[in-house]
Amino acid sequence: WLMDRGDVSPNLIHEAGESELKVDGPGSFPPPLRDLAAKVPSISELSEFFGAVANFEHFLHQDDWQGGGAWGVSLFENGEVQGPDTDCSPFFLEDPGVRIACGRLQNVARALQKRGWRKILKKCRA
Repeated sequence: WLMDRGDVSPNLIHEAGESELKVDGPGSFPPPLRDLAAKVPSISELSEFFGAVANFEHFLHQDDWQGGGAWGVSLFENGEVQGPDTDCSPFFLEDPGVRIACGRLQNVARALQKRGWRKILKKCRA
């Protein structure tokens, strides 16, 4: 949603964040996040976000014409993508870390079930 609005560049996932550069090595934690109070979304931005999520309902009705898994979104490609058929989730949300590190598609929403996804979509439409 932020990429579609132009607020965030798709190239952002390829850049190391400020906190990532300060990590001392394996097993260490990045520093705490800065105060993000100034970046609280407005009511209209929240409404727009939930409307965008509700628009993903068409993925439930999309034909499995390529023989893969669920349809969803790729942060890496900034667009729609069909995930692999390795899980039963009704929605695919790409893990960009796995895509960058291993070059394969991994579904962050792999535990999501159709009933739960329908409930989420219904709440987003409300």
